[in-house]
Amino acid sequence: ERAGREVLMVARGGRLIGLVTLQYPLRAGALAAVQRIEDVEVEPVLLGGGARVRLEAIGKALGVEHVRPEILPSERAAEVKRITQSSGAVAVLGRMPVDAAALGAATVSIAFDDAGTTAEGREEGRMPASVALVHDRLVAAVDLLALAQATRARVGATLVVGLAPVALAALPVAFGLVRPSWAPLAALAATV
Repeated sequence: ERAGREVLMVARGGRLIGLVTLQYPLRAGALAAVQRIEDVEVEPVLLGGGARVRLEAIGKALGVEHVRPEILPSERAAEVKRITQSSGAVAVLGRMPVDAAALGAATVSIAFDDAGTTAEGREEGRMPASVALVHDRLVAAVDLLALAQATRARVGATLVVGLAPVALAALPVAFGLVRPSWAPLAALAATV
């Protein structure tokens, strides 16, 4: 487990006869995705049902400091809600149907669309994802988060730039320095 492997016990007749270790390779693009997450200043959290030692080894291999192990799929939504309460907005990258509850509890949810999740399932609301990807390229999923952040920042800047002239025009009118009938001209001057 310290090497990131899963250990299975093999028994016959109620007696342990051996151990089998399984090595799941890191998903292609996982390390690049974690690096991209950090580039967009999002704190990654590795949440899974595996044993603590095993998940910590995987987290170390990926460079993820925050690891939440031994959380069953049925408990993941509550864990996502706890993280949201302590940290604010939470984005969850998951796979349907295993991660459906966690995806539903997230502020932003990105689901990797399995072949078993049909268009009908999405239309009926059984797929609680903000975005459903038809591939499993992790870096592309993180790029969606970066795009959302950039869009939010640009919308905020646009609102400030758009509302600033109105506010600047309203101040002289509010203090009686300019007659209210001249407010449109003050707004035009502030815009220019």
